[in-house]
Amino acid sequence: MIEYKLIVSKEYVHKLSLRLLVAELFSVAFNKFTSAKTAKENLLTACEMVYEFCDLIKPEGKDIDSKKLASQITKMKATTTKFKEILGNIKDRDRLIAFCFDFVLSLEGKGRLPGFGFCSKQFKNPVKGNPERESILT
Repeated sequence: MIEYKLIVSKEYVHKLSLRLLVAELFSVAFNKFTSAKTAKENLLTACEMVYEFCDLIKPEGKDIDSKKLASQITKMKATTTKFKEILGNIKDRDRLIAFCFDFVLSLEGKGRLPGFGFCSKQFKNPVKGNPERESILT
């Protein structure tokens, strides 16, 4: 397996796969003090960095590992292009953070509490809501 390295604040962040490396890159694009406009600019810059990185590591060989890596690179570029297109339509900072968070989780093969919620369709529970944004106790 190929190991890629990303330097953040003069320290190496080791990631073993292209998806995890890109997830790390997008997760450092903003913090809680960043405005929506700056966060969007940082994320667009991260997209460009992903394109450049993919071009740098694109294999030239015809063996099975090279074809597999080339396929991963093509998928990553397509995913990043879709991310960039949707990012242009988001104006609200909270939606931007949620969208970026979901994107990073999807790159890591995870999601936000899939299938979990306040409402139970089986018991026709009237309480509805998103458990990650609301608390039933408030």
